[in-house]
Amino acid sequence: MESRPWSLSKLNKLGVSLATGVPAPEDVPAYADVMRWYDSHTSAARKILSRQPWRSAIGEREFGLSSRTKTVDTLVEKLQRNDKMMLARVDDISGVRLEMDMTMREQDAVAEAIADEFNRVAEKPCKVKDLRAQDHQGYRAVHVIAYAGAPLEIQVRTTLQSEWANLYEEFADKFGRSVRYTDGKQHEVVEAVALLLRQMSTRFVATLETTALQLLDLQAPTAQARANVEQNRSAMSSREKRRFDREVESLEERRRELRDQHESATQLLRGNMSALRTGIQTGDFSALTDWKG
Repeated sequence: MESRPWSLSKLNKLGVSLATGVPAPEDVPAYADVMRWYDSHTSAARKILSRQPWRSAIGEREFGLSSRTKTVDTLVEKLQRNDKMMLARVDDISGVRLEMDMTMREQDAVAEAIADEFNRVAEKPCKVKDLRAQDHQGYRAVHVIAYAGAPLEIQVRTTLQSEWANLYEEFADKFGRSVRYTDGKQHEVVEAVALLLRQMSTRFVATLETTALQLLDLQAPTAQARANVEQNRSAMSSREKRRFDREVESLEERRRELRDQHESATQLLRGNMSALRTGIQTGDFSALTDWKG
């Protein structure tokens, strides 16, 4: 991947101009030219993710892949929010997003595999940022920051993480992107909905992801226990057969209960998200009194 054709200082001067509205010096590149370069950088990154090697982490499973270059509004907002942020250091101007139905453990493996792939073309090792461990206004994902020509952000999300993030983006687009940062300046109803959205993620999405891991961890012991019983059944006494059958059935019952709870909770969460999406579109949140959790 090609390096940026401008010096860091010139890019930073452009950033100051964008943040302050003061015209940039003549030797500073035009914003449109810089964004065209970042568009090509984003496309090159997506091509790398379309290659085969890193996919060993997911086998033949399907995944969604999308990309974008940051818009001028969101870029200016970011520069203004942090007056120490320099344009050349913004690591998510180019962004690629990968999402699929996976556990958190698989999510970690995918992120590491992607980092390994980009390390082949990067100037320095990629950073893997786990945004699930602490509260990030409800946002959950694993990000890979690659340094290939310019910083690049690769977002690795589970399906539920993406569904929540897309809903939050719709909310921010409708009521202003500042709703992502609770500051007491929003209408109290909007503040309440923003808090509810974050709780959907930090409480419910996070719990479902933990339950999915528990289901996975029960799968192998249950199968192994059943195989052991069948393999040794002929050598067992009737009493031993009954005891081992009860143990296997107990494991299977536990897994069935956990699976049913997981599926029911997932369906309930998606129903609540759908109701909230309707409220965002209409501006009427009165139905939130029927919130189920």
